Parts: sequence; C-alpha cells; structure tokens
Amino acid sequence: MSLTEAKHVELRVAEFSRPEVESVKALNRGDAAPDQQRRALAAIVNKISRTHDIHYVPGDPQASAFIAGRGFVGAQILKILNLPVGALTNEKGENGD
Repeated sequence: MSLTEAKHVELRVAEFSRPEVESVKALNRGDAAPDQQRRALAAIVNKISRTHDIHYVPGDPQASAFIAGRGFVGAQILKILNLPVGALTNEKGENGD
C-alpha cells in the first residue's frame, strides 16, 4: 500500500453493526438497556473517535490534526467515565445553576 492509499484508510470509520446503530439510537432516546449503553459508548470511543489509534498520517499534517481531534473527543469521554464524581469541584446542574 502506498502512502497515498494509507492516508485515505486512516480517515475512514469502521462499518457499524446493526446492534451498534440500535444502541446509539436507544442511548439518544434515553431508553438504552445497560448492554446497549456499553455497546454505544464502545462504538463512539473505538469506532467513531478511534481513541486508541495512532493519530499520525505520514506526509499529511491536516489529516493528522483531524484524526487527533477526533481522538481527543474519545479521550475526554474516557476521562469522564474514569473521573470519580467526588473529585468534582463544579457542582452546577445541567442549566449551569
């Protein structure tokens, strides 16, 4: 595979399975079962954000920056999932109050 072909592969998002799509939709509706919640978050972190991928595309700084930004989103989701709620200092609600 040439570097040109590799650049296009790096920007792709893996195909979604039917259970993944159903899980993300259920999560959005607010009625996802526990297994659907886990499946949806896994699809977001691993397939959409590609958090654990290498964020470098040889010879293409713009693609590298794009992939790094996408990975940052997944990293922030993982940060929230691993953050002890007791460590929060901002006690504002959803509306900022």
